[in-house]
Amino acid sequence: MAEEEQGGGNRQPPPVSVFSLIDLFVNQAHMGLGAIKDPDSEQPIIDLAYAKHSIDMLELVHEKTQGNLTAPEQSYLDNMLYQLRMTFVRFQNNPPTVEATPDAAPEDGEANADATGEAPSTEEPDTSDDHEDVVENGNTDEKADA
Repeated sequence: MAEEEQGGGNRQPPPVSVFSLIDLFVNQAHMGLGAIKDPDSEQPIIDLAYAKHSIDMLELVHEKTQGNLTAPEQSYLDNMLYQLRMTFVRFQNNPPTVEATPDAAPEDGEANADATGEAPSTEEPDTSDDHEDVVENGNTDEKADA
């Protein structure tokens, strides 16, 4: 009963394995790539520097374990690194847009106009951004050197 009061319940941590270690860094990278939404705005939180750090840490694991992993472990690590790199490059080349909130005021007397001097459109923004699907599914059709 004391364990349930502390929030532990019957939940068990995953087994200690190379797969769990890989998943730790994969999940952290996904967090930086928008897998977590801001509770107030419901917008994905994108932090490419954090995502890159997690991918770099996974690359370090890849380098330091070279020749010491089983075939399934090596394959899983290679696939996760590839998917994360492609997703990162996709986000870097095509950053998701953040919708402005209606109460957001221009800073330091900035005019409410874009670089061309025209007022911004009042048209609804396109929310069909597929970055979230890439993060959740780990799929990408793009190929690039990362």
